[in-house]
Amino acid sequence: MIWISESAHTVRDQDGTLLGYEGTVEDITQRKQAEAALHRRDCLLQGATEATSQLLTDPDYETAIARALATLGKAADADRVYIYQNHPHSETQEPAMSMRYEWVREPITPSISQPHWQDQPYSTFGMSRWHTAFSAGKSINGLVREFPLAEQEILQRDGIQSILMVPILINDQLWGYIGFDDCRSERRWSKNEEAILLAMAVSFG
Repeated sequence: MIWISESAHTVRDQDGTLLGYEGTVEDITQRKQAEAALHRRDCLLQGATEATSQLLTDPDYETAIARALATLGKAADADRVYIYQNHPHSETQEPAMSMRYEWVREPITPSISQPHWQDQPYSTFGMSRWHTAFSAGKSINGLVREFPLAEQEILQRDGIQSILMVPILINDQLWGYIGFDDCRSERRWSKNEEAILLAMAVSFG
């Protein structure tokens, strides 16, 4: 599907009889895509500003985080937004993660009660690269079908097609991460969107 801009006029003979039409058609797909990207960026910036305000002004941080996640999810047009906390695994003491907060768009099924997202070692399903990236302050971003097969297995359990996860650091130490899922379509997050959400993770920290 492409966007076009069309200009046309009629062609008639000396008696005024319609002979046909002539004109030009211009492919403006790139322009429309750029406009859409700017609109998404502006919506996300506005959502991040509102979410930051909620975190700073609501004295009940549990309520503030829930409201902020909902605001970010809607602004980012995501299907699921969540926060994971790092901790030692309950048995092996190796680095593990557990989902602590979640917002989902109707009719997406919540994941917070799923056992595979609680007390889950990073080493399981080959997710050690997540911990390495997060510890270095880097995000994980992409289409799930392009991820390693072991990661695809666990992400597809919750119908995730695209994902962006950014680290939450406290005093330069990895506390956890915030993630954004798209379950309706494949989506490539732009560098601008990623940068905004990296900055937002600082507010959560």
